[in-house]
Amino acid sequence: MNGYLWTAVIFALAIPIMVIGFVPFLRKSAASGKPNLFFGFRTPTTMSSPENWATAQGLSAKYYLPIGLVALALTALTYIVLFAIGNRDANLWYWASLILTTATLAAMLICSVSIHRKLNR
Repeated sequence: MNGYLWTAVIFALAIPIMVIGFVPFLRKSAASGKPNLFFGFRTPTTMSSPENWATAQGLSAKYYLPIGLVALALTALTYIVLFAIGNRDANLWYWASLILTTATLAAMLICSVSIHRKLNR
């Protein structure tokens, strides 16, 4: 396989793996109940109180884990199918990477907006 095609695969898989990897840190941050300077769902609303912080981190962990798992499964399945059918068109692989990554980030953005709205009620 062309070495450049692996770049698309690695990039597309890295995003869901990172999302899944961040979930334990979000859970730990929610359990502590104290805002930190480096990690978490950080907005002025979440930083305003320990309750908001814990709620935001807990909801983030709850929503991001399924997003990461679904994105990882879809990404792996997409590239397994492309490889199995013998498709080595670099443009298709790169477009697949772009679409899968954008969909993952869009799902996270939608969840983040939803969490922010829940906290502002």
